[in-house]
Amino acid sequence: MDVNMARALERVFGERKLADIQHDLFLQELVRFAVGADDPIRANWALLD
Repeated sequence: MDVNMARALERVFGERKLADIQHDLFLQELVRFAVGADDPIRANWALLD
């Protein structure tokens, strides 16, 4: 997960709990959900768009 993905997720689902996005369990869980899609690359781009 990069900063742009973290920002997009925060806009939709609320602010992160920790400053470091790599250790924020809330954001990590959201990313796992997105990556678990049938086409994770397409899901990533759809979230960013």
